[in-house]
Amino acid sequence: MVVAWDNLGGVSAVVNNAALYLQEYGHTVHFLFPEHRTANSPGKTRLGFPAHYLYFRPTSIAGHQMRSRLSFTVGFPSTVVALRRLVRELRIDLVNVHFPGTWSIHFVALRKLGLAKLVTSIHGADVLLNGARDHVPHAAINMLFAGSDVVVTPSDGFQVAVRDVWPEAKFATMATIPNGIDPAELGCDVSAGETAVEPPYVMSILAMVPYKGPDILIRAFGEIAAQHPTLMLRLIGDGPNRAEYEALTASLGLSHCVEFLGQRDRQTVAQYLRGCTVFVLPSRSNSESFGIAVAEAMALNRAVIGSNVGGLPELIEHNVTGLLVPPGDVQQLGAAILQLLNRPDERTRLGNAAGVRIRQSRLWRNTGAMYLELFRRIVRG
Repeated sequence: MVVAWDNLGGVSAVVNNAALYLQEYGHTVHFLFPEHRTANSPGKTRLGFPAHYLYFRPTSIAGHQMRSRLSFTVGFPSTVVALRRLVRELRIDLVNVHFPGTWSIHFVALRKLGLAKLVTSIHGADVLLNGARDHVPHAAINMLFAGSDVVVTPSDGFQVAVRDVWPEAKFATMATIPNGIDPAELGCDVSAGETAVEPPYVMSILAMVPYKGPDILIRAFGEIAAQHPTLMLRLIGDGPNRAEYEALTASLGLSHCVEFLGQRDRQTVAQYLRGCTVFVLPSRSNSESFGIAVAEAMALNRAVIGSNVGGLPELIEHNVTGLLVPPGDVQQLGAAILQLLNRPDERTRLGNAAGVRIRQSRLWRNTGAMYLELFRRIVRG
């Protein structure tokens, strides 16, 4: 498993859960982190898997294009040699790259040398940000798409979006493997029903970046606050635009009822999810490939509202397991939140249906089984 970080985020959860499932079925799993180290130095991941670290030179650095390209070209062969040695020593059959960067093309070379199969799992902003792709070098990503045995997306909607935005890409094969969640990790007790929490609060877990739409939710909440004076909006997550959204909150006179909670550990996130009245994900672009936070809220029988973009319609069936609203529409988002706040019976109906749907189809073991079946099929040819 190749991933750039080992943290508490959604991508890490997907990778770790797949690794646990593979290990349970008798497969040995190693993690490789492309860090700024000059030699392989083994260690352990957060969950105790063997970890290895290699330095991958970027193909291009803004402001230093010529120098970085020369450095990449000179260092590429030695990095591939180091990868080759590691793969042979560990007897690796297949490499699964998650959230790829330009460093990922080293693994294309590995595959072309016949040393390991290559599966690339894309998750959203790695290849598609704000509905566009200008944040990544096109040549490197196209090479990765063409050089992988299979490219995996977490939803059919996101797969369509990627094909639309990368029309020239030569995909060998694409597959959809939905992300899975673990209700037990969330302390899921669906028999308890909705518990009154004071003060009541609307909640979202999202990065503080434009495509996630924090500004849309804040503006929508501003139209609701006067009608529900005790209601709070709680936002978990961080990012480069957080100060901008805090300033927007202050300018709208909402600082007393909007809380920016930053990054929180899994136990705290689960606690906030269990107590929220409504969960909202206001993403404004097809970069929203799945919506793990939405799935977790649904697993806890929370009523959810999401934008009708990317993979969210595959999680939320409108007026059956939640509500869908047009992306970027402040008025309709506000109306949907008010609808669920003012109609507790409807909130309960949607939340219960959401919980059943997620626990039937979107569990981490289902995701692990799909990855295992895909890996077996590729390795066996």
